[in-house]
Order: sequence, then C-alpha cells, then structure tokens
Amino acid sequence: MRPVRTLRFDHFFVTLQAVVDSLGLAIGTFPTLSTDRLAGRIATPFGDIRAPGNTYHALVPRDADKPLHLRAFVEWLAQQGEKEREKDREKDREDR
Repeated sequence: MRPVRTLRFDHFFVTLQAVVDSLGLAIGTFPTLSTDRLAGRIATPFGDIRAPGNTYHALVPRDADKPLHLRAFVEWLAQQGEKEREKDREKDREDR
C-alpha cells in the first residue's frame, strides 16, 4: 500500500506537533513521547513495541575537568531518565 501523500519535517518536534494535530503518524522514543502520551494527546496503537538497546548517553570528554556542577548535572540527567522510565512502566501497567 502506498500513501496518498507524505509529509516530511526536518526536526522531530515539528513531526510530533503534526501528530498531535492529527496530520499523520510518526515513530519516536518513549521518553520523548511520554508527556504527550500521558496527557492523551497521542496514542501508541501498537502497545509495548520497543527496539532493544535504545539508550541515552551524556558525553563528556575523558580529559575534561569534572567540577561539582558538571557531575551534579550528569547525575540529574540520569535521575530524570529513570523517572521517565518509571512513568512509562506505570502507563504500560495501566494499559494492560
């Protein structure tokens, strides 16, 4: 089956807004989509389909100074990621 027409955007968040505005569908990562998903602005019609190995990394040069504020920021990023992962788990449990 071929689509009647397609839209292509140069940035993911423009694509996400198009989905929210009911202009089509898109594929994205659960952490990026979780806020809109939990608010009911978008749906994940295929349930818990996930690609294994999707991870995010904070890239800091090995020889970079690692002052307290940088270490605190990287720790905060990790905590935010864990919170988002837990929200997704809760939503998945609710959907079952």
